[in-house]
Amino acid sequence: MKPTYEQRVHFRRSMAGTRAQAVGRVWEDEIAAKLKRLGDAGFCAWDRTPEAMRKIKAMAKGTWLCAPDGKGPTDFMVLRQGVSMACEAKHTDLARWSFSDLADHQAQRLDAQEAHGGRGAILLLIMGKVFVLPWSVLGSRWWAWRGPVTVPRKGKPRSESPASISALDVGTIGYPFDGAGRWMDHLIARSVRNTP
Repeated sequence: MKPTYEQRVHFRRSMAGTRAQAVGRVWEDEIAAKLKRLGDAGFCAWDRTPEAMRKIKAMAKGTWLCAPDGKGPTDFMVLRQGVSMACEAKHTDLARWSFSDLADHQAQRLDAQEAHGGRGAILLLIMGKVFVLPWSVLGSRWWAWRGPVTVPRKGKPRSESPASISALDVGTIGYPFDGAGRWMDHLIARSVRNTP
């Protein structure tokens, strides 16, 4: 029996989502490997925060079937010279990174980190290059795009409108993500300058 159009579309979307998750895991593993080397050298302390899960169904012998909750902590927490940095790992194969790839709760956690004297950042893999985007710069752009959750009479809610940042823009507002940890020092310097 031939699959329907809807089934084919669902399958394609499912496969695209599975591929994106796999690429995301590889990217997070690469970040973790670099942070581990820096941590082992005493340059920083760090943690990879696990994805929040919710229990779906009890299985045999104290095991559970779980699903992602979708509202977990940021991907990485890094501490250097007394400055805490919350880092969210993102990636795209395209020439532009879509703001819709960052969820509201992730932006709120980055805001909270900044509000309490820490630093927030997006660790972005775009077009094979890696950048650190300080939330103190990107956050205002993201929230301007996000706006209030309202549905206009015609069209999509503002929060679902297309908005993105190009690989060129990323290079002007961010720093290269290097294995030596210089990106952390850039974020720390920004935090010192912004302290009242």
